[in-house]
Amino acid sequence: GFFASRIATEMLSTHYVAIMEDSGASSTSVGIVDTMCNPGLVCEEAAAQVKGFFAEREPDGNLLRITVQANNCVDSQQPVAFSYIPRYLFYIVSELLQNSARATLEA
Repeated sequence: GFFASRIATEMLSTHYVAIMEDSGASSTSVGIVDTMCNPGLVCEEAAAQVKGFFAEREPDGNLLRITVQANNCVDSQQPVAFSYIPRYLFYIVSELLQNSARATLEA
């Protein structure tokens, strides 16, 4: 529906602007896509934000523990990386953690 169209339009617009403003510097990003997105790091950032959010706003929020376990690739032992848009992965993980934390604190 409307919300999915809104997200798609925002993503395409942001990607276009990022590509047009690209200075040609060597990096792992193409527009807003990170070709070496590390999901473990993104999840750690989301967890830190959610913990901070609940620590400030909920009486028992400082008791909330969120642990991120990121494993390396079995074959190469390198951190897992894939092409993705870190901003949207962060939003998804943050929402999942916020919902889980809220349910845990209300239980």
